[in-house]
Amino acid sequence: MATATWTPKERHNLESKFQGMGKKSLYETTWSHPSDSPGVDQLLTIDISVLDTGPHLEFDLRSTLTADTFRVAPLDPGVIQRPRIVDRLVGGYDCRLGSNRMLSYSQQIDGGTVRPFLRDTLTHPDRAVPVVLVSHHPEHGRPIPDPEWLQDRLLGLAIVAEVAPSAEEPLIAELGRSRACTRGQVRLYWPGFTPTSVPGDHPYFSASFIEQQRAEGTDPEDILFDRITRVASERHRQSHELRSFRVDFREMRREELLQAVDETGGELPEEWMQEYENTLDENERLQARVEALETELQNAKENLRHAYRQTATSGKSEDEETKSRQDVSSLIEALNFAEEQFGEHIYVWKSAWAAAESTQYHDPPEIVDVLGAVAHLARAYEEEDGAVGPWREHFKERGLKFTRHESEPTMNQYGERRQFHDGERQATMQTHVTVGQGHEHCLQIYFDRVDGDDRFQIGYCGEHLPYASENT
Repeated sequence: MATATWTPKERHNLESKFQGMGKKSLYETTWSHPSDSPGVDQLLTIDISVLDTGPHLEFDLRSTLTADTFRVAPLDPGVIQRPRIVDRLVGGYDCRLGSNRMLSYSQQIDGGTVRPFLRDTLTHPDRAVPVVLVSHHPEHGRPIPDPEWLQDRLLGLAIVAEVAPSAEEPLIAELGRSRACTRGQVRLYWPGFTPTSVPGDHPYFSASFIEQQRAEGTDPEDILFDRITRVASERHRQSHELRSFRVDFREMRREELLQAVDETGGELPEEWMQEYENTLDENERLQARVEALETELQNAKENLRHAYRQTATSGKSEDEETKSRQDVSSLIEALNFAEEQFGEHIYVWKSAWAAAESTQYHDPPEIVDVLGAVAHLARAYEEEDGAVGPWREHFKERGLKFTRHESEPTMNQYGERRQFHDGERQATMQTHVTVGQGHEHCLQIYFDRVDGDDRFQIGYCGEHLPYASENT
């Protein structure tokens, strides 16, 4: 065991330690210095542990930023950066975190690689880091932001993959539209994601939101970096092998000390006295470190709670970093937003997506409210086992025009227009809500319950369908 401490320049402190046991060796370095960012009065501490097991090396890196003075202000984007050694490790060696290989470049997903990517990466049960998907903007024909730049910013923290246009429909087919990443979106998938996960637990950033943030001077990569590091600070844990080495090394040194005391007749050898003094010094440093970490832990827990609140399905705060109701600018975005917010209680059929794709409506946020009303009824229906009273009253309280059944002449003439589909499933739906003024400016949402699913099924969301009294 060997320890060295030195100060290369003012307020820069370095401490290195070496521990060897059998064929394994542990190298540890702690470097603390003032933040390099101008005007930032914080101390940056980088702890690096390298365990040489023989067959492979294990690296554990942790950066901690603490304030020198009491100042109630958020950190500017870019203040926290990864140690440069991460670039050298990931770029020069085969680095893995759990089952995932850490790459210095983004991956590409096309129509033929969707299923392998889902199986081996996105839905893999052992995935330990987030996945960020970036799709192509429908107008620009390329992803915004650049996937390579995004992967560089999130190196060591996340896996970034570009979704080619040819991969969008296969992705929707495998995950459902509300869980996929399409039309210029950027989406964050936390570990544990499955094709049945609640969509709102894995937040997306729409193309319009990204453009708005950039116009205001905030890069999407900084938003993602901030959100991921908040969670990572709470979840950081050294590997089992590294923890086991520390325990075994302490036990080995204890036995060596007892043996040395026996050999000297009960006196502590001089060589051990120096190590004992070093241990006392280290204990004082560790006690101070524990106090700092306890404060950091409380901050990290609050950050984690904040991050979860931002990604929770029920979160609708207008100042959230993800899209808010007011940001919805099309029927497709309204359906996406509604499925993300109310996905536990409604499900949008493919026929509804198709109708919305070809329909223009002047107030898309209004459609979010209507779908929210449907979701509220679905939740009450489930909780009360169907005893919710007349559905008409539920929508009347919200000022919505509701129709439970179409007229017989309408069904005779236009019943086939009320037949909706979702893959192999088909159903005729008559229950609907009509919004807007005047036939040409109206929009209708057809929905109903379907056996085998507690969620209300949205079969249609588009322009007003023809009816019997209309002059055709």
